[in-house]
This record gives sequence, C-alpha cells and structure tokens, in this order.
Amino acid sequence: MSEGIAAPQVQPVMQANPGLADTLKKMREDAFHICMQCVNRQVQVQTIHGETLRGTVVNVDAHHLFLEVPQGNERGFYYNNVILPLVLYELLVISLLV
Repeated sequence: MSEGIAAPQVQPVMQANPGLADTLKKMREDAFHICMQCVNRQVQVQTIHGETLRGTVVNVDAHHLFLEVPQGNERGFYYNNVILPLVLYELLVISLLV
C-alpha cells in the first residue's frame, strides 16, 4: 500500500454465530454424502423455503445438489427437462421415489 493512503475501515453489519457456522458446515457435509448415494435416482426434495420438487439427481458437488426436473414441474416452468442447482444446507428432506 502506498504511503499516505489509509486502508478502508471495515464495519461488519452481520456476523454468523460461530456455532451456527460449524453446524451448517456439518449439515452440508452430511447432505453431500447422502446425496452422493442418490445420483441417478428419482427423489422428492423439500427445502427450508417450503418447496417440494421431484426429479432425478444428476450430480452433487460440495455445495449443491443438481436435480433434473421434468417439463411442467411444481415451480410452474414449462420447458423441456431443466437442471436446478439446490443448495445443500437448504434441504430439509430427501426421499427416494420408488
């Protein structure tokens, strides 16, 4: 940094409770391992936002479940199959469809 230029001050406006952050990380890791077992399987997913979606798990990464949903899905979108990325720590229930 050049002399005479002061570094900007940082003032947090929100900071997560450290215990909450650890809990969210653990939930995400647990969800990742469970979701990995559901790849290429049909599932029903419920989110913390109250959404219920049905589709096929096509992929999972460290932060997202990728769900392929058919045309005319519960969100009201009408186009050919689409892949929705769902955030792992926002998932409440994952049920296998038989």
